[in-house]
Amino acid sequence: MPHIISPTTLGLSFCQGHCNHESSYPALFAQFTRRVFDTGKYAGEQCCHGVEFEHLEIIYINDKKEIRSELVYDIIATKCACN
Repeated sequence: MPHIISPTTLGLSFCQGHCNHESSYPALFAQFTRRVFDTGKYAGEQCCHGVEFEHLEIIYINDKKEIRSELVYDIIATKCACN
């Protein structure tokens, strides 16, 4: 099991919040298709999600006692948006 040197603490960031379903293009298009095709379903459900991310560098000592550095890509959300 590797021993992590850095970061000593990790603050994960994520996106949360409510999206305005009535004013976005996907929501309006879903309303249009529902009316045209009479599906009765709302296909344009939106959610708040990350659109820009940062990487995280992890420095650790592996089983061979070697110091290693690895990047974990796109793990820290820096910008959020509605789809």
